[in-house]
Formats: sequence, C-alpha cells, structure tokens
Amino acid sequence: MALRRLYKCEWNIGDVFAWRMESELAKEKGLFGKYLLIQKVDEDTWYPGHTIPIVYVKITADEQLPQNYEEYCQLEYVQTSFTNFENRFWPLDGRRVREDIEEKSRLTYEVDEYGFLPEFRISLITTSKKMIPPGLQYVGNYPKIIPPKKEFIPHVKINIRSVAWKRFDMTFESCMINSYCNHNLRQLSVYQQEHIADCNDNGTGFLEIAIDILESHKKQNSSTGDGSLS
Repeated sequence: MALRRLYKCEWNIGDVFAWRMESELAKEKGLFGKYLLIQKVDEDTWYPGHTIPIVYVKITADEQLPQNYEEYCQLEYVQTSFTNFENRFWPLDGRRVREDIEEKSRLTYEVDEYGFLPEFRISLITTSKKMIPPGLQYVGNYPKIIPPKKEFIPHVKINIRSVAWKRFDMTFESCMINSYCNHNLRQLSVYQQEHIADCNDNGTGFLEIAIDILESHKKQNSSTGDGSLS
C-alpha cells in the first residue's frame, strides 16, 4: 500500500495574496472587480497530516490593490463567523474543568453591538499545490499587522472555520462573499433579532452548569475512556 504524500503549504507568516472577484455572485452583490486579500497568520494540521494556512481575509474598497503596508492596514477585514458569548469557554478540558474555566475567564472577551464574539480567521484547506488557483497574485509580506477589533480567537484551532478553495458548487470566493454580506453588512437574519448577552457574567454560573454537564457526560461515557468535552 503506497504511503499518502503529505503537503505543507509554502506560504510564510505575513504573506498576502490577492484574488480578484469575477463571479456572478460578485456581480450580484456589487463586488465585481474588487479583491479579496488573503494573509497567512498561523497554520494547522489537516487530516491525515497536511499543513494548511490559517488566514485573515480583507476586501478592497475598489478595484485597486494596496500599494503599501499603510494602505493594506486601512482595508476592511471580512468577518467569517461568530461565537455566542455564553459559549466563550468551549471546548472544556474534561480532566480539569474548573481550572480550565477559571483560566479562560481571565481573558478579555469583547462583544459586538449584538452581543456576539466576532471571528475573522479561517483554516484554508490546501492539501496540494495544484489546489491553489493560478489567478492568485502575491502582494507582499506584512508580518506586523493590526488585528481585527474585538476579535475572538477560538481556544482550539479545530474550532476555527475551515474553507476549501472549491467544494461542490461553493468556492473560496463565494464563501467569502457570503461571509462579508452576512456579517460585515449584517444581512444574516440573526442580526435582525434582539440578542443581548450577559457580559457581566464572570463565569461562576457557567462553571456550575459545566460541571453538572461534565458529570452527566462522564456517567454516560464511563466505559469509553474519553476525557474531553466539546
């Protein structure tokens, strides 16, 4: 049986690439000709052991690429997802739940005007060089950037949203257009509803609930030896 060759994306931290939007969806949303700017900020492992980039995505205000670092920094980040404030500690370490929550409760969590924790990173599924679209343009390397305001970074990389260059009818471009419209432009239905999180919760109530859930989880899975709760 032949061994499967593992791929490691050769992008460096800080590398920025540009993708010009030319799809029908881009036309429909008034984004045709603008660019998505993809910047590697971290990396992760994808089954069965590929090394893939974790990236931020920005969008240009017009059909011009940024000419320097300052112009790049002024561009808008695409919000890719959000986490409910009450779920900010997940996943929990089942072996040390109390300590895990106490440690995470010391971190700063900033919600948006709807009470959500905005996310901006995606794991870009790249398991071979041929998956990278030939139209991608290299812009430059900007290792020191200003991160998105109020960004929530999931505690484990597996919880970062994963996006493929192409999967069935969905492409990277269409996914990012939908994310931009849903989150940046607040077109997602959840933004039309009232959602007010109790941001004064210091985690005490959550701790008691989590421990109750954990005890129930342990009773139901005592024979599996699984020490995680997610």
